[in-house]
Amino acid sequence: MSKKAQAPLTPEQKMQTEAERERREKVLSSYLKRTGHGMPRTRREFLASGLMTTSGFVLAPSIFSLVTSELANAQIPGCPTVDPSTQLIPFVHVNMSGGWLGPGQMVVHDANRQPLASYTTIGLGLPASFTIVREFGNFPIPSLNGVLISKFMEGLIEAAGADAVAKTAVVGVCHQGQDDTSSNMESIAGLVTTAGLKGSDLPSLGTRNNSVTGVGMEPAFVRPPAPLRVGSFNDIQGALAASGTLAAQFTQLSTRTQLLNTIKSLSQSQKQRLMASSSGATLGKLVECATDKNVALAGSPAAGVDPRAVPEVAAVWGIAPGQNNGTVTQASIAYNALNGKAGAVGIDLGGYDYHGNNRANTDAQDRNAGVVVGRILRTAQVMQKPVFLHITSDGGVNTTQSNTPDGSPSGDSGSRSMSYMIVYHPSARPATTDFQIGQYTSAQSADSNFITNWNAERASLAVFANYLQLNRKLGMLDQIQGGQFDAGILQRVIKFA
Repeated sequence: MSKKAQAPLTPEQKMQTEAERERREKVLSSYLKRTGHGMPRTRREFLASGLMTTSGFVLAPSIFSLVTSELANAQIPGCPTVDPSTQLIPFVHVNMSGGWLGPGQMVVHDANRQPLASYTTIGLGLPASFTIVREFGNFPIPSLNGVLISKFMEGLIEAAGADAVAKTAVVGVCHQGQDDTSSNMESIAGLVTTAGLKGSDLPSLGTRNNSVTGVGMEPAFVRPPAPLRVGSFNDIQGALAASGTLAAQFTQLSTRTQLLNTIKSLSQSQKQRLMASSSGATLGKLVECATDKNVALAGSPAAGVDPRAVPEVAAVWGIAPGQNNGTVTQASIAYNALNGKAGAVGIDLGGYDYHGNNRANTDAQDRNAGVVVGRILRTAQVMQKPVFLHITSDGGVNTTQSNTPDGSPSGDSGSRSMSYMIVYHPSARPATTDFQIGQYTSAQSADSNFITNWNAERASLAVFANYLQLNRKLGMLDQIQGGQFDAGILQRVIKFA
């Protein structure tokens, strides 16, 4: 009579079998070394060796009852190894979603770096109606009677403070874009990550839901790793503490710590078997990354990642322990980028769909965005860290015709797009060779013929080239995105010395 077919082992049974096999090998090796005897042969020798005394199991069986299918939705960060000596400048993308009055934040110039004959449809009026203030390394800001017309720059300067402003450079990027859409390919998070920017504890961060970049932009050339969506500081804390959507399972801090300690004790083969189990890829990531650091973070989830715990940083943002609002979220993202905990980060600001809005309202919105950027710069100054900011918006607007700086946005105008590179360095202001990439035409619109196929995506690649230049890694551009810019084009788009 044939034997009944044996049911296949479950993942947990396989782990138990492997655990027992490895335990026996260790016990046997210790016995042989300790006693100098040969292989145990009698029951007494087996008992003496310890091979028959244990019914224990190195892996606590409760792990599978603790870790359920909800792991599939958990946000568990990767486990990158970061060498501080090779780390790149922290990168922050701030996107004003909707289409703001970008060229109205500076006095855009033509190809010969001369002011335009008129700015009447981009909110500044005729050149005689304003003066130019030079700041941030010869960057031209419009002013009237000693007051900045650009409320974005006004908010930035006030929030950043004199010390940060003195070590900050700004370069405008003239280009055309699409209005009111998140399909503009202006995010360089993928390029920056490919170049080597990694977080020590967290992945890339972003505030935008259902976005592959974390902001309302599509990737420029290279798709980035999926960012951790941050709606509040709790999302960062949850990712580090292996909680997040696991909160229902890991309600007690001691339980989370016990779980990570258990996983850390597994052998490599046990980890591999656990990764192959039905608990999914997220559990596998947790298993592979369970280290002493993870255990420590589980015991103190906010260790090193909470800006509210650093008085100087908290003061910059006006936040305090116990608060958990939008300002805390922005501060948390910036802080974790600057301290190297996270990779490339993005902050998406809503309310910048300007067409048909009153100028007083859009000025207030400009100022709010400037304050956010200024606080990031001030945080970098407090922490003595460099930072590279990429400021974007989807498309642009024109304004009502006016010879004075008071025209209100009247309609979408993607031909009047503008983005900015803003760079702070704690030792000195980065040297610039120019204050803008590309140019505006006499029609008060970005020149799409600046270089061949000049568009939003190529303009963002120019921003990335400048990022590499500041990191002294411009030679990487060809290997990351070869063939786009030859030496002649690079000479025209590189603006940092």
